Amino acid sequence: MTLFVVSGAFLAGLVAAGVPLALHLLNRRPKEEIPFPGLLFLLQSETKARSGGSWRRRLILLCRVLAVAALCLAFCQPFLSSVGVAPGRTTVLLWDDSFSMQLPPGYARLKARFEAALRETSPASPATVGIVRGSRILWNGPFTGDAEELLGFFRQNAQNQSTSNFAEVARQSDFRLRELPAEKRRVLLFTDRQELPWRRTPREEAFENATEFCVIRPEPATVHNATVTGAELSTAPGSLTVRATVRNYSDALLPGTLYLELAGTRRASLPVDLKPGAEASFLLTAPLPAGDITGRIELETGDGLKPDNSFYFSRAAGHERTRAPAPEQHRVNLPALAVGVADAPAEVPREAAGKLLIWQDPAGLTPEVQEKLEKFLQSGGVCAVTLEASPRVATFLDRYRVRMSPGRAEEKKLRKFGLFDFDHPVFRRIFEASGTGWSDVLVYRSCKVTLPPEAAVPIRFDNGAPAVAELPVGTGKLWLFMMKFTPESTSWAGHYSFLPFWRELEKYAAGTVAAAAPLPGDVVRLAQGERAEFDDGSGPKPVQAAGGFLTFDRPGNYRAGERLFSVNLPPEESDCAPDPVDDRAAQFRTAAPGAIVPAAAQTGGGKTELYAYFILAALLLLVSELALANRTAL
Repeated sequence: MTLFVVSGAFLAGLVAAGVPLALHLLNRRPKEEIPFPGLLFLLQSETKARSGGSWRRRLILLCRVLAVAALCLAFCQPFLSSVGVAPGRTTVLLWDDSFSMQLPPGYARLKARFEAALRETSPASPATVGIVRGSRILWNGPFTGDAEELLGFFRQNAQNQSTSNFAEVARQSDFRLRELPAEKRRVLLFTDRQELPWRRTPREEAFENATEFCVIRPEPATVHNATVTGAELSTAPGSLTVRATVRNYSDALLPGTLYLELAGTRRASLPVDLKPGAEASFLLTAPLPAGDITGRIELETGDGLKPDNSFYFSRAAGHERTRAPAPEQHRVNLPALAVGVADAPAEVPREAAGKLLIWQDPAGLTPEVQEKLEKFLQSGGVCAVTLEASPRVATFLDRYRVRMSPGRAEEKKLRKFGLFDFDHPVFRRIFEASGTGWSDVLVYRSCKVTLPPEAAVPIRFDNGAPAVAELPVGTGKLWLFMMKFTPESTSWAGHYSFLPFWRELEKYAAGTVAAAAPLPGDVVRLAQGERAEFDDGSGPKPVQAAGGFLTFDRPGNYRAGERLFSVNLPPEESDCAPDPVDDRAAQFRTAAPGAIVPAAAQTGGGKTELYAYFILAALLLLVSELALANRTAL
């Protein structure tokens, strides 16, 4: 039972206020007729008595009704206040969990400042912690005033082993702040990033009023950091040449040494002098190894930042560096990508593995086609089906224990996308290239379904209902879209910001990464029985792949069967020099004088004792009723 239900139960006690009125009506007696003229003087005296005491009886009745109502409100108010009481301030604390945050000593002090901010948490000033990893934010849970709980979560999860782009910081932080209204709201972002990519939501419009946003950066005035940003391989008979590109992000001359490492052994070295703020290329040559080429370029400059001092490269024997194969496409009537024929029915491909089929022809779901789709899914294909109210669609869904709500299969209502599963491989990097927010695109026709327990829901509508579901079928995946793609039914599929979604879904079906040069956090699909290895220069080690997917969780060389992948940090991760102007206190959209605070946030402080005034009012009313009913009682 929620607090709102409890409050409603106590409010129902106000019905008792009608009890005095009911008793008053029951005690009313009809006017008596006096048939004898000699008794008329008695009638006149009774009429005068009644008219003289009517005002007093009405006041007594009013006091009784108000006293009962005041008692009901007195018991109800504490429950209402527990729902509406707002703390003085709520805080969202965000930590940049990227590799570059390991640089001492300034980052050690930054971590100490973050933990000091956590210790300021109290029941009157609750907070929540978010660990920013890529496009995702790992939250500790709801707002809490337990500082030790937040410290434990931060120390356990802050690993600084990823890359961050802050694409979702503004939107998710604002959603969290809305969970608990408060008189003051603030977001503290601890990062070394110099320019935050506000790609999804302009920061001037990211938060509501009365929100303070602060970016807190490391304190050292100068950070000496240089990194290897690229490596190009060329071969000649018996020799391997690597062109290494190095960038010096600091404002000082950095002497250092470049090393060419192959299969865990250093094969060549070169002393270098890196000019301030410049990029330069250097050639290193070594004997050509037999078989596959795997290695790295390592830079030693004494800058103290190890994770970005290495650039990994790989090449299969006799080939250029392996790239993710282009996925085969099988699309029908998808105007957003201008492919396919508008009214042509889809054909189910015979070879299913690594293929994506988008089916949006409900009339074409004949029993024969359903059997072909079943074989397509069982063989490892990925099929996306748009749903509508039709008998053939219902029969098709029955195969996979999906039930369409009878009588409410289609709703002609406006819907918006609300929640996304950023842990799903399709959504790991999808918002980096998205130009606008998905939640702003309306869906005009949606379907209501009941899903089996094994179904995943990557996208939900703003009301929590499933918008897109994924079901495992054999070695394949069935994606169900609770809306159509045609422009007259919905506007989202044709929106340019959704093109990255279709590209990622294709790569998900083909089991490829998002780019030829994968980044930490990308994933690759493994074939059945395929094993994976990881090598960061200390020798190959086996890697456990969860659910048939290999996650590139850190830089290094990965091998998946016969495929080779070299994972490196993006260049912006190494640009950790502070801005010339210290903007640690930079704020925007702060609360202006006289700013309107939400009504739910105005019930805190001393107003929580309002029930005492209700009880006092009830006592005064009862005393007044007693005085009016029997004036000799006082």
